[in-house]
Amino acid sequence: MALCRNVETYAAAQVFWTVGSGGIGYIHTVLISDFTSLRNRMIIFALNSTAYIGNAFAGPIVAELFYEHSTFRWAFGSFAIIFPFFGALI
Repeated sequence: MALCRNVETYAAAQVFWTVGSGGIGYIHTVLISDFTSLRNRMIIFALNSTAYIGNAFAGPIVAELFYEHSTFRWAFGSFAIIFPFFGALI
């Protein structure tokens, strides 16, 4: 998405991103359902969703830093560094 030169390419990239993101979320839900008992499942789902609380507060601050000190391409490109790092922690 960071290298899109026109709106058509951006729309196609957005479709791929949405399908991939939805697929990862679905796989995550299935894995949690398989590995937990029915009694503890909602606790694990709640713990899994706590990252969104931090994103609500940190996201706008980081977006403003990218806006003031970098380009939007680096904002997308930084995920090439962030995802493998946090994926390794899991």
